[in-house]
Amino acid sequence: MPPKRKHTSYTFQQKLEIVSRIRNGETQAKVSREQGIPESTLRGWLKDEGKIRDFTDELDQPEGMARKRARTAQDPVVDRALYSWFVEKRADGTPISGPILQSQATQIAQTLHGDSNTLLCSEGWLARWKRRHGIRSVRITGEIRSADVEAAEAFLPQLQAIVEEEDLVADQIYNADETGLFYRMTSPSTLAERSDPLGASGHKLRKDRVTALVGTNWSGTHKLKPLVIGKFAKPRCFHHVPMDTLPVTYRHTKNSWMTSGIFQEWFHHEFVPSVRAHLLRQGLPVKAILLLDNCPAHPPKESLVSRDGRIRVVYLPPNTTSRIQPMDQGIISVFKRRYRREMMSDHASDVRSIEAYLKALTLKDVVHLMGRAWNGVTQVGIQATWSKALGDPWGHDADTSTDTFLGFTDEDIEASREHLERLVPSAPTTLKAFINEWAAVDDDCPAYAPTSSDDHLADAMQDEEEPEEPEDLAPPPAKVPSLTTALECAQTLITLFESTGEVLEVTKMQTVLQRLKKDLYDSKKQSSIQDFFKRC
Repeated sequence: MPPKRKHTSYTFQQKLEIVSRIRNGETQAKVSREQGIPESTLRGWLKDEGKIRDFTDELDQPEGMARKRARTAQDPVVDRALYSWFVEKRADGTPISGPILQSQATQIAQTLHGDSNTLLCSEGWLARWKRRHGIRSVRITGEIRSADVEAAEAFLPQLQAIVEEEDLVADQIYNADETGLFYRMTSPSTLAERSDPLGASGHKLRKDRVTALVGTNWSGTHKLKPLVIGKFAKPRCFHHVPMDTLPVTYRHTKNSWMTSGIFQEWFHHEFVPSVRAHLLRQGLPVKAILLLDNCPAHPPKESLVSRDGRIRVVYLPPNTTSRIQPMDQGIISVFKRRYRREMMSDHASDVRSIEAYLKALTLKDVVHLMGRAWNGVTQVGIQATWSKALGDPWGHDADTSTDTFLGFTDEDIEASREHLERLVPSAPTTLKAFINEWAAVDDDCPAYAPTSSDDHLADAMQDEEEPEEPEDLAPPPAKVPSLTTALECAQTLITLFESTGEVLEVTKMQTVLQRLKKDLYDSKKQSSIQDFFKRC
């Protein structure tokens, strides 16, 4: 039996020295004989030379500190020049992709080294370069790069002057904004096994759309009832449902877009009465302002004033909403994420496939999911977002800070969203990433009719699918059960929960049972003598 071969370990530096000998002309056979290293191992080291360089030159730290590994570049000069170019372009908001980086690195290397350039800008090199400099891939969203920073800075003193002149408090300052929602669309990504030949295949994305208008006051004590705009005047799913019992206000247009008429009607018949009732409950003077962006569907401010003139609209400067409008700084984003969570949770308790579930999802189901999602946006998160977007117009921090408001940066937006996420039920990191990507599918969904200057909305409309099927083709709603039938169902459920030992559910159903009995008793009328005779 041959003796067992002794295994020798080599440091990254030793591997790099041996590779350098071969690069300088020595044969692999000679190095193999001298070092006792198989030629196949040497070929592997030559192939992984770039990776070995990334793990070379460990830095000696002072005693008591952990040794930190330095990831060095094959060509430090090109590495630094490319990173400087990258930082400069990102500061201008230029989108940068992997192929662009590889092309630029090749150009820099040829300029510096000419024909002697040996830098190979492969996919592996690109991955190592991004890892060294902490570069990650992000999805481009929003319009913050094209915002008018000067106008955003100038608005804060104007708002402070309005607050001081009218003696307003946080409960009296509101903001509302529209957003589009593809309420039946599934996530564009999924997990799949490597061996699955259909791993990247899926179903046709459903682009059934509604527009939602949401808003709150600065203090977060009053979240306005969402306004939802669909395509149909009287959807069958609402046939037996009193519209005032829904968690939203429902309106309709041909394209599910906000219009000036709908907004003006909402302001006078929904917003003003709701704000007046809230301020009276709080014991505050009935006066308020509503901050709005310059959406084409918003009427002139002269038509958005209450009869007594004490509740009115203040328009934000053009091209500043992506920086200073509170609804755009994370509140709408969290609302959509919570809608996706509610939708996932609802489907998880359903025995049907995802396709069958989405096909059966009605507007009534959607508005209830939206209602639960809007209820989940917390007061603390709302306050934090408002203060970050517009500073403190009451001057409470004037003595502790001399910083001027410079508008929202990308980092501010991300920090605000993370803060809001911490205030909702926690989820695994992978689930959060999944929800975030899913919630972004309708970021460019139009909420109003695009004008000639709204190129991004026009492009979004070109990608839209044909209108959804007419409402009269939808399945007819179930017949409203009688009180007697409902009473029997409640008693059956109580028996079921009693057998499974679910005490809390039994208590809830007992409450429902008592209400049904009362309604049934009240519905019965005492017969009179006239009921026994017929008119001839």
